Amino acid sequence: MSMLKNWHWTRWLRAAIAGAFIAQGLANGDTLAYAIGAFFGIQTIFNVGCFGVGTCALATSTNNDKNKDITFQEIR
Repeated sequence: MSMLKNWHWTRWLRAAIAGAFIAQGLANGDTLAYAIGAFFGIQTIFNVGCFGVGTCALATSTNNDKNKDITFQEIR
């Protein structure tokens, strides 16, 4: 199950927010709280964040010139 892997702090935070809103919806019968809880719950289950699947991590570098010698020029 890929849904149970890669849980990081933002995913736990979304789960806590979803639980809090769903609990508030159960306590008061508030439809808006259910909707907000469902929104954060879907984000948690499918690990969907601000820009789609996964987190908002930057793309990894594809620079293959890491082992090249670096030359410096002294400026006076």
